[in-house]
Amino acid sequence: MYEDSVELQSFFMQQRDELCRRGEVLLSPALNFTRDQLSDAVDENRRDQASKEQRDEDERRKTVAAVKAGSSQVGAVLFVFN
Repeated sequence: MYEDSVELQSFFMQQRDELCRRGEVLLSPALNFTRDQLSDAVDENRRDQASKEQRDEDERRKTVAAVKAGSSQVGAVLFVFN
């Protein structure tokens, strides 16, 4: 869905530029936002998302490792008390 929205936004901007003749027919602050800026924003968003996913994966691995370590310690304590 995200990719579709980016594609639609890009298409809208192309149509906007053509209809406004890049400011000759209609001046609008929207013309200041270019497809290059959209591309840069999408790239930054992807980098941020990849970074977040990596942090989440690292946290998940730490949690799994801690649970495994805790399970083996609990087993050792139970063994001692039996």
